[in-house]
Amino acid sequence: MEVPRGCGNGGVGTADVLPLHAAGNFNGMIAPLRRFHIAGVLWYQGESNTGRPAGYAELFRDMVRDWREAWGIGEFPVIAVQLANFGPEGDPYTDWAELREEQRKGLAVPCTALATAIDLGEYNDLHPQDKKSLGQRLALCARRLAYGETELVASGPIFVRMERQGDALRLHFTEVGGGLTPRDGNALQGFSVCGPDGAFVPAQAVIDGDTVVVRHEQVKPPIHVRYAWSNNPAKASLVNREGLPAFPFTTETEA
Repeated sequence: MEVPRGCGNGGVGTADVLPLHAAGNFNGMIAPLRRFHIAGVLWYQGESNTGRPAGYAELFRDMVRDWREAWGIGEFPVIAVQLANFGPEGDPYTDWAELREEQRKGLAVPCTALATAIDLGEYNDLHPQDKKSLGQRLALCARRLAYGETELVASGPIFVRMERQGDALRLHFTEVGGGLTPRDGNALQGFSVCGPDGAFVPAQAVIDGDTVVVRHEQVKPPIHVRYAWSNNPAKASLVNREGLPAFPFTTETEA
């Protein structure tokens, strides 16, 4: 069975994996489980792919397809973890943000869900200590996706589309639950906007119903929005009233 490149465990990344390693991981860790009936899969991986984020969504799609063929029980649920915040605040690097965007794009695969850990990490620990909160978020996803609790609010807000309104951009979301709100009750933080020059600057963001309106008085016309677009966006504050954080995103990939 052909194994997608880079679909090994957390210690093997797409930049340096050899076919033998990928096959070894599959044959040693996945193939022996195929005789067991499963209700679904929790997938917590991605840190080792941050050196080359582009294409991760396709790797995830191919891995899910391969596993579903291996088990032969249909489109069982696959629930992934979106990378936690990591590294110093203000770090100019965005490789983790780019990987998170690839993970968000992976939701296009049928019968999948994503639990974000964007607010659960520590700047100096690759493996965050707060496993309980993440486990609770994964359980919410499993309850809805695998066990049929379809009315359950199981996710934070997910960006779905943008519309331009004069000198502002209006962002629409799914999974708003009881409504959008700032995590700390103060003004929203974590949004940036760019004009035709592509230079992003911090933006004013205001909740309007189930949407967020973003603007900057010196960016006219606004073209794109990013949210929580850094390796450690600790100040990003958009949540739903159930307390589940919005997924990071950029509207650039929607163009």
